[in-house]
Amino acid sequence: MSGSELTVIIPFKNEKEEVLATVNSIIAAAENSIDIILINDGSDDGYDYSVLENVNNLKYIHHETSWGVAASREQGVSLAETEYFLLLDAHMRSHTLHWDTLLLRELKKDPNALFCCLTTELDGTGFRGYGVTVDWTTLAPTWNLTDSSPDDTVSIVPCLMGASYCTNVKFWKRIKGVEGLKSYGFDEQFMCLKTNLSGGKCKVIKNVEFGHKFRVIESVPYTIHHKEYIYNALLIIELLYPLEQKVKTFISLRSQFPRDDFNNAIDLIKHNRNRIKEYKEYLITILKYDLVEFVNKAGICNINNVLN
Repeated sequence: MSGSELTVIIPFKNEKEEVLATVNSIIAAAENSIDIILINDGSDDGYDYSVLENVNNLKYIHHETSWGVAASREQGVSLAETEYFLLLDAHMRSHTLHWDTLLLRELKKDPNALFCCLTTELDGTGFRGYGVTVDWTTLAPTWNLTDSSPDDTVSIVPCLMGASYCTNVKFWKRIKGVEGLKSYGFDEQFMCLKTNLSGGKCKVIKNVEFGHKFRVIESVPYTIHHKEYIYNALLIIELLYPLEQKVKTFISLRSQFPRDDFNNAIDLIKHNRNRIKEYKEYLITILKYDLVEFVNKAGICNINNVLN
């Protein structure tokens, strides 16, 4: 690829013409050359994606069967030849000229932060999202629709959302990004909680805006496997929650999903117990706080407000 400083990684499945529209948008608005890695995660919609192979500075990867968005993102980061990377969905548009220069300026200021750009909705509703707060008992996110930070450029938030996530490769590998998640679901909660508990920060870059075509789970162009979706939530609480909070969240999650799906997810956790044990042992070496310690250190009782 080129001698650029930034790699854009875009996993997709069954996105058709949206992929090229997203690629053209980010290239047109960039000031400098950027590397792009497109990962076709087992598309089966009959669309001809071969046109993507002709884009300059673009690496095109095709999975014969789906790996899932988390594994595809991890693959993209492992293949990046630049120090910094940006993860995008394949149904987004750049709304900021020279977005790459502005992005790199912030990335270089803080090597221990995970960033997301300001998120707007492509349908013109006027929606503007500044990350989310999370109910850590249910793992449910709620958008921050206003910005209370006096800083003109960045806002520190508990959790990112919006699918324009960026940092340096070294930090991502240190916290293991979204490694271990299956299929789809809870990427943001996982990577952001590990960032916070390791002593890092989650930051919204307010002067770089990406439009996003939002979808509810029922309208995504691929199948959501409920067992693996639940597994991801269970993995997060197993790796990162102290016992009392783990029990509360386990009970909450069990009440949200059909019994058979939940039990199948538990079986999958048991099947991977040795790998999960090794993962937890590694995290112990890099995390400064557990969930409760982090809240107590801040002197307040609601983790959603810890960083505000």
